[in-house]
Amino acid sequence: MAIPVLLCAGCGGGSSHHAGPATTSTTTRTTVAPLPTTPRPTVDPGISPGAYRAQLAAAARPLNAALAALPQSRAMTALAGRLGTAEYAASSAVTRLGGLDAPRPVRTEHARVVAGLRQLAADLGTVREAVGDQTLCATSVALASIDRRPGARELAAAAEALRTKGYRFAATIPPAPPDGSPQPATGTFLKSGDRSGRGQLTIENGSDGDAVLSLAVGHNALISVFVGKGANYEIDGIDDGTYSIYYAGGTDWDTGIDGFARNCSFSKFDSPLTFSTTSDGYFEQYSTWTLTLYPVFGGNATTSRVSPQNYPR
Repeated sequence: MAIPVLLCAGCGGGSSHHAGPATTSTTTRTTVAPLPTTPRPTVDPGISPGAYRAQLAAAARPLNAALAALPQSRAMTALAGRLGTAEYAASSAVTRLGGLDAPRPVRTEHARVVAGLRQLAADLGTVREAVGDQTLCATSVALASIDRRPGARELAAAAEALRTKGYRFAATIPPAPPDGSPQPATGTFLKSGDRSGRGQLTIENGSDGDAVLSLAVGHNALISVFVGKGANYEIDGIDDGTYSIYYAGGTDWDTGIDGFARNCSFSKFDSPLTFSTTSDGYFEQYSTWTLTLYPVFGGNATTSRVSPQNYPR
């Protein structure tokens, strides 16, 4: 009888083993990367205090010089020119300081100074235009107009706020003289001339405003007299000669310029007047003229406007 034999591959000696699934032990390490850190923002401190003071002084210097020159202006053309210079200086200060990186503690005050300068430049331009169109005709009223506008007040307040932080921006606007001057009476001579002649000139001011009438040779007024609204006046003693006749009108008399401070106008009679005296030993004949400062029916005297710089003083 055959006996079956069980062959066991890989079986060892007399030991018996149970076959089963193989297991593997693995250790996993996890590395945690550190979170990136956000750098703190850097605070811009602005330029140094010394550099800032230098910039303030450089901006104020030409502006102060231009403002200080305003009271020296007697002629309207000079006043308009100096107002333009001051306007340019204020605008240049805005350009210089507007882009400046001011020290951090005074940036609010610095911005106020720049805003005040910008407004002052605009105000100076407005006053300059008013002088140009002869709405304002004297330095006194021009300075008063600047003083009443917001730029001067805003800049002064801003400069004071800056001063409390230890910085100085000095822009001094010259004070305006007191408003109003006594108006001359009719017949007041601003220039009386020699008046040793025999000629006579009667002035009838039927216009709606006061006037100054002048007899001039070239650009020099030899005789100038004030004639109020609705008044008549006779100039006597006029020397023989040929005279150009000018007259000025306006409101608000200013003794500083012996002229009208507001709404001024300047005119010239197109034809000159000639005064002559003759005598035959018995009788003396001399010239008499009458001028009206308003249109009259049948009148033969025409006038033309002249610029302030061509009006004789």
